[in-house]
Amino acid sequence: MSGFFVPDTSYTVTVSSTLSDIWGGALGRVYQYHFSVNPWTPNVQISSVAGAIFVAPDDSSISVQAVNVSSVPLSVGSVPLNDYLALLGPQGYELGQTYQSREQRSWSQDIDLEPDRVQTTKLLLTPDQSTLSPGLYLMRLDTSRSEELNQANINSGPFLIVSSNLQITFKISPSDVLVWAVDLRNNAPVAHRSITIYDFDEVC
Repeated sequence: MSGFFVPDTSYTVTVSSTLSDIWGGALGRVYQYHFSVNPWTPNVQISSVAGAIFVAPDDSSISVQAVNVSSVPLSVGSVPLNDYLALLGPQGYELGQTYQSREQRSWSQDIDLEPDRVQTTKLLLTPDQSTLSPGLYLMRLDTSRSEELNQANINSGPFLIVSSNLQITFKISPSDVLVWAVDLRNNAPVAHRSITIYDFDEVC
C-alpha cells in the first residue's frame, strides 16, 4: 500500500466481504489492516545558489524549511576572500568540515512550529537580530548541540553567505566576460567600478 498519509496517525483499512476477484468469487469475510505513520523526522533545510546564500545588508534573517524542530543551534562568522574562494574550490568540501570562521558567534534560536508540518520560518543571521555588514560569511548548524537534530540526517553546512547591496549577473564566453551590476538600494545600474575576476588558480 502506498499513498500520502498524515504523520503520527494510525489508520485502519477495511475490505468488504463482497469484494470479488476477476472470476467473480467473493472474499467472503471482512478483512482489516491496521498501520501507523511515524511522525516527521526533525529537519531543517537551507537552500543555496551557486554554493552561497545571498542577502542584502538590511536582511536580518534567511528563510528555511523546518519540521518538528523547537530550537536550532547555529554559528556565523566572517570569512576572508582567499578562504572564501578556497571553500568554493576543488577541495572546498574537505576544508569546510574543519574550517573555523573569524569572529564566530554561536547561539540557539527557538522556533515555534506546528507539529508534523513542513513550514517556512526565519533563521536569524546574528544572535541579537542585527544585520550583517557587506562581506563574506560562513554559517553552520551545530547539530551536535541539539538532541532533536543530532540523529537527523540533515545538511548542517557549512553555508557560505554573501552580504551585498549589489546584485550581479555574470556571463562568460570563450573570450569575454559580461558583468551587469544593479544597486539594490535604488535599482540603478552600477557604472564606472573596477572589477576583479577570480578563478581557482589565478586572478584574471
